[in-house]
Amino acid sequence: MNESNDILLLSYYFPPLGMGGVGRPYALAKYLPDYGYRVHVVSVKKVLYPAYDYGVALPEGKASIHRTGSLDPSRLLYLLGKRKLKASGYSSITGKWPVYLPDLKRGWNRFAFGKAVRLIENNNIKTVITTSPPPSTHMIGLKLKEKFDIKWIADFRDFWFPQPIEKIYRHEFTKRFALRLKNEILEKADEVVAVNEDIRNYLGRGEVICNGGDEELIDIWQKGSTDAKEFRIGMYGTFNEIVPAEPLFTALRKIIDRNADGERKITIIHGGHADEDLRRTIDKYELNDRVRLLGYLPKEQAVEELSVCDAFYLAVRENDGYYILPGRTFDLLLSGKPVFGVVPHGSAIEKLLRGYPSGHMVIWKNENALADLIMHLWKYRGSWPQLKEKSRLHRYTGRRLAEEYRSLIENLVQK
Repeated sequence: MNESNDILLLSYYFPPLGMGGVGRPYALAKYLPDYGYRVHVVSVKKVLYPAYDYGVALPEGKASIHRTGSLDPSRLLYLLGKRKLKASGYSSITGKWPVYLPDLKRGWNRFAFGKAVRLIENNNIKTVITTSPPPSTHMIGLKLKEKFDIKWIADFRDFWFPQPIEKIYRHEFTKRFALRLKNEILEKADEVVAVNEDIRNYLGRGEVICNGGDEELIDIWQKGSTDAKEFRIGMYGTFNEIVPAEPLFTALRKIIDRNADGERKITIIHGGHADEDLRRTIDKYELNDRVRLLGYLPKEQAVEELSVCDAFYLAVRENDGYYILPGRTFDLLLSGKPVFGVVPHGSAIEKLLRGYPSGHMVIWKNENALADLIMHLWKYRGSWPQLKEKSRLHRYTGRRLAEEYRSLIENLVQK
């Protein structure tokens, strides 16, 4: 192990901020201390954000959390008293404010860099992890690498945003700026980590360390009881243009129109933000009596509510070869129950579901096949393999993520 076992983790998104992006840095801060590391997390103070989850907190003594100010719009709007924000989509992440390069969160960098410098000097820190999005966080890593003799790991939870540079920026000069920055990160980082092979291939270098769910939620996932008269399909997290709900609603409408489910009613339970687009889609397919919207709930409560489901739905849109692997996937796999999806052929999520004992998928976009799959799952409910042993679920946990990171860090500091 490194002569200094202190690690600095820079992550704009960190609990109590909710939703999917915080799971990875949270797992690193929670589990790396179990392997002898002292983790110092630098994150932002309260910002305007769709959801806070105060139920997600690190156990005492796991890591030290340092929160700084910021001049990014989300922090400034919070300071001005604005508290409510709709769940954001992906198409408008950049472009409206091209003055912020490469993203709107760059106003955090000066504050985070100052805090990081003090922590490195006071704790003899030799290993720094920056995790994106926002990609501007890696600019802090570049400056720290230039200033100190550190090992720097650039961790990519997305291509750049959920879409790559070439697709997300509206202005040519912002695209060129981002491409130069990406190349500089890839050149100067001691190690690059991606959450799946698709992102690693896009970057052109790096190790793949997948996300993981919270192992402490396994018992909650598995305690729910099903209803013999209903087949309940769970939807977890935010659905949007990249993770679409419509294929499921289309398939269910086909089943209903065929009267295929008869008295054995198929229902959907959604735990997460339900924006107006989702509600309009439910109305479009006349499924208000079949879809129960829980809204955004603290994670543990959402898992408890969804634990009564018989199977869980996922989807990733076909997107010119750039495929995400939603972090929620690993949470759902920890349920041990069937997980089915509409996925692009050759994507990381397809490979993951194929390796899961009760994973099922249809290739984007075939609602007839999806309807048949749902009825197949319903007909043979109870006969599908369900993982109960925690040892077999370990591969999908945040602890496994931290174990792989530990090996990477140990190999890195020996170079």
